[in-house]
Amino acid sequence: MGPGSREISSEQQFHVDFCRVRLLTDELMWGAAWLLKATDDSNYKNFIQSLGGGDHPDIFNWDNKYAGAYVLLSQQALVNNDNTFDQYKQEAESFICKILPNTPSSSTSYTPGGLMYNYNLPQSNLQHVMAITFLLTTYAKTIRGCTAAAMADGERATVYDSVETPV
Repeated sequence: MGPGSREISSEQQFHVDFCRVRLLTDELMWGAAWLLKATDDSNYKNFIQSLGGGDHPDIFNWDNKYAGAYVLLSQQALVNNDNTFDQYKQEAESFICKILPNTPSSSTSYTPGGLMYNYNLPQSNLQHVMAITFLLTTYAKTIRGCTAAAMADGERATVYDSVETPV
């Protein structure tokens, strides 16, 4: 190393790598969930499990894909009866309870006309609405095809009742 250059210790490099991976965990989980669905390759299942739990979101967007991964992975528990994915089903239901109006844990705002509205994202509100609608529709179609029902704070949620037309 020449004058003025800095060496990075292995401890500092570990910290940088850890932070980089931590910031990408939602991306890794989202991608692995789609690959598991497409291929049914157990390597993706093992990888997802190695990532552990994640955030408890009330949003789904380009910067936080945990809710999408949870909804997608909940299909493994609901459709395939794979108990190793029960935690993702619970996280998906928790997310849905934060979105649906009139549930005790709802954290989503709605306009007087009933449109979801995120006051923190006024410049891209319809993007937020479309992303959330995609997840709600996906989950509703999943539970409609099996005997399960979404639970919102211990009560049966009616997310599946709101899906009238095929998507």
